[in-house]
Amino acid sequence: MLFDAAKKLTGSYDDLESVPKGESGAWPRFSPVGDSGTELGTAYDVVVMAADEQKAAEDLKAAREVLHECERHLSEWKDDSDITELNRSAFVKPFEAKGDLLKIIKASLQVSKATDGAFDITWLPLGKLWDDAANANKLPTQEEIDTVLKAVGYDKIELSGPMVSFKHEKTKLGLGGVAKGWIV
Repeated sequence: MLFDAAKKLTGSYDDLESVPKGESGAWPRFSPVGDSGTELGTAYDVVVMAADEQKAAEDLKAAREVLHECERHLSEWKDDSDITELNRSAFVKPFEAKGDLLKIIKASLQVSKATDGAFDITWLPLGKLWDDAANANKLPTQEEIDTVLKAVGYDKIELSGPMVSFKHEKTKLGLGGVAKGWIV
């Protein structure tokens, strides 16, 4: 982002190369320090303007570790994540959700209720049906869709304190619509 002397936002830069290396005068010399990566299946670029490039690089490295830790808990695509374990077990017995996972589920349920289900973290079985159909180069049948829809709907989630249960054996949570924003 670009600020004037009064610290008013006046624009932004499109890439690291277009950011000036600092200016002389009363302002400290700031240099762009960047980091890029892919977390939760999404590429990202971060650039901070820093007077201390080494400290900024260390801070960005620490931020990347936070991203990795969040992904470890919140990615339904990782076999050992908390959300994957919840998806495996919450129909059989209540699963104790902790930390950010519990906060995201609670917040998502509030948004689901407020939008009358337009936003719904139980989309995963329906997404899998469409992925399987695309891989087979065909559309799912109405019967397949109707069957999967029985497992979809925020009303299939029971929350009692930190304990999460599913009312349908095929219900699964997918946090792709909310986890990335939460992490940011």
